[in-house]
Amino acid sequence: MKKYWKYIFIGAFLMVLGAFNYQIFHKEETLKNGDLIFLELAPKDPRSLMQGDYMVLRYKIASMEWDSLSKYENLPSRGFLVVSVNDKKIGEGKRFQQSTYGLKPNEYALKYFKKEFSFNIGAESYFFQEGKGYALDSARYGGLRVDKQGNSLLIGLYDRNLKLIDLEKVKVLEKNIRTNESVEEPIQ
Repeated sequence: MKKYWKYIFIGAFLMVLGAFNYQIFHKEETLKNGDLIFLELAPKDPRSLMQGDYMVLRYKIASMEWDSLSKYENLPSRGFLVVSVNDKKIGEGKRFQQSTYGLKPNEYALKYFKKEFSFNIGAESYFFQEGKGYALDSARYGGLRVDKQGNSLLIGLYDRNLKLIDLEKVKVLEKNIRTNESVEEPIQ
């Protein structure tokens, strides 16, 4: 009997490893082949001693501010939020539906998970190196790669001109000296 447990354990381990590899492959495909769209941000800026510096992102489109709350009381906890994009690829919420079918050429379906007063469409935390957070003060949009199944991945934060905020080119500020006099501008 002991002999079988060893094989069961190895089989279960290989299945878990295979599931992780599938998820990684799927996300890499979305990054490579997904369409880039921009969603307007309404950011919060917390700090975490355990996790370092990060920004909790709240997308304006997911906060339900663009329509009345009472309309969504009976909405399923999971589904798709249909986003219409303009010529700059900036998204605007249009409707909710249960599948990715029936989209117009300028529309994308994003998977959502309903919360009490908002919707999670993924990628709500943006981690960055300590001392570089000041560069994200100009962030106005989150850039997402979206695939045909409604999966989305945050690929970066963008300013009001839809220019990527590249934290690799930003100087680190020393801890606890974030004043108007000490703030350095990002290197251009």
